[in-house]
Amino acid sequence: MKPSDLTYRLHRYLYGYQRYRLRPETAPLYEQIVSKIDQPAFIERFRKYWDPFADSKAPKFLELNYWLRENVTQYLWAKIGVDGRKLRVLDIGSGCGFFLVVCRHLGHEVLGLDLDEEPLYRDSFDFFGLKRLIHRIEPCQPLPPLPHKMDLISAYLTCFNHLPDGSPWSAEGWRFFLSDIRSRLAEGGRVIIRFNLNHKTGEFYSGAVEKEIHSLPGFRAKFFLDYGLLSVV
Repeated sequence: MKPSDLTYRLHRYLYGYQRYRLRPETAPLYEQIVSKIDQPAFIERFRKYWDPFADSKAPKFLELNYWLRENVTQYLWAKIGVDGRKLRVLDIGSGCGFFLVVCRHLGHEVLGLDLDEEPLYRDSFDFFGLKRLIHRIEPCQPLPPLPHKMDLISAYLTCFNHLPDGSPWSAEGWRFFLSDIRSRLAEGGRVIIRFNLNHKTGEFYSGAVEKEIHSLPGFRAKFFLDYGLLSVV
């Protein structure tokens, strides 16, 4: 899937409409969550990282109101917890942990997984009182042991699937990763992957990767925009 593909462009229109319809739910939930954050303490804690021209660097995530609202929208759009169940959530590549802050606010048990190379992310997890596993994801290597089966495993704007030379994982790399993920999921579990654009290929994911994921046993898969949405069957 490329940004220039007709399917992607049509999905963008539909996605924008879906997000627009969520605005009446997004605003009050965002206000609930942000009201519980000591914003002066946040500003003081992260002042040392502030960069007005952060672009793609980690300090761009210091725009707390924007990113928190964005993660509220992501949560609602994905229809997480709509049946009222409290879920065990693992977020891979969890960054500052804003998605986990939203999930925890709504009563879910949350855990992050990331590298420990960015001090801002380390400080953010400490500030919000979140837990995370430190682990580097490598092609065809399993995740570390988890404390229990998960109901939801998410990975937003993935970077782990970009190799050091910029090339993407093969279809086989995704097969191994998701087969391992399947073994960590409880019955009825879900996987949400939002692919990052690979600037070497100009794709979010290749046709071969999409085909491979569709063929995985134990999952029902759907692709929409730059998302891969999988459910345990």
